[in-house]
Amino acid sequence: MANFNGFQPRYTINGAPMIHETPVIGDSIVITLGDAIKITPQASTEGGYAEPADAITDRIYGYAVGFIDSRGIAHTSDSANFDGTYVKASSGDTYTAASDNLSDKFIRVVVILANNLVVSGVLDAAGGTTAGSNLGGNYISILTTDSRKLDENTVSATAEQFITVRASGTGKDNSAVDPQNPDSTTRILVRAAELLVPASNQQ
Repeated sequence: MANFNGFQPRYTINGAPMIHETPVIGDSIVITLGDAIKITPQASTEGGYAEPADAITDRIYGYAVGFIDSRGIAHTSDSANFDGTYVKASSGDTYTAASDNLSDKFIRVVVILANNLVVSGVLDAAGGTTAGSNLGGNYISILTTDSRKLDENTVSATAEQFITVRASGTGKDNSAVDPQNPDSTTRILVRAAELLVPASNQQ
């Protein structure tokens, strides 16, 4: 899996393999690797279409880790069947779907489902700026202006989109700091608390 900013899958809480799905991207929708993804219902598209989660009321479907065409071939392997705009970046590639993607090319985003998944998320401010944002067992929401980040000052003891996860091996009691980035002031472990779970993957 390529490195990118934003949400990075770490492990499943039940030890099961991570599950990938490939929903079609909505017309003119912009997705960057590492985005939290929601599914927007649409009658003409079975199951709806994918776009970034950008509201605190959005239920989290999963996290963007790649893009494929209607044949299931990744842009990194063969871009011939892609339209829209694809921009490569070390921080995460971005794809802007064409205005007719839902009726023409059907380009899809590869998503790792959020159900049972712990991810490394990025706070928009240093952890602990708001008390508890760098500790396990608290709730926090997406940053509505950037679907790759968490809004640090939304941390709460009451239900929000994500719950922070206590990290093991950090040597710090109840710390949620990502053990793979121990010196980071903004990376913490979280899992989605408000989920959109495909019927075939409900447990």
